Amino acid sequence: MKKYIYSVLLGLFTQVNAAEVKVSEIVYIAPWPNHVDVKMNADYVKGDCENSNDSYRIDLTEGESASIRFSTLLAAFMASKNVGLSLDGCVGNKPRIVGVRLNKQ
Repeated sequence: MKKYIYSVLLGLFTQVNAAEVKVSEIVYIAPWPNHVDVKMNADYVKGDCENSNDSYRIDLTEGESASIRFSTLLAAFMASKNVGLSLDGCVGNKPRIVGVRLNKQ
């Protein structure tokens, strides 16, 4: 059953053409009304976004899947667990987080 749940969640969190941020420490989370900004302790992946600097973004207007990604990141941040990110597109001028990868460490 756990494998089934994991595969369903993995399907929700991944995109075929997404850029990847390697598994690393979350160093900053800033929730705003329509989005959440996240900084990682890893080499920055700019993607296709103009003028992006050092953070990534979850678009909360995407609904439940965005809330799941935010909850996963917040739980990992509070537990000091490392995560990886999958990116695709932009939200404003920041790469859009479309997936969160957790590793058992």
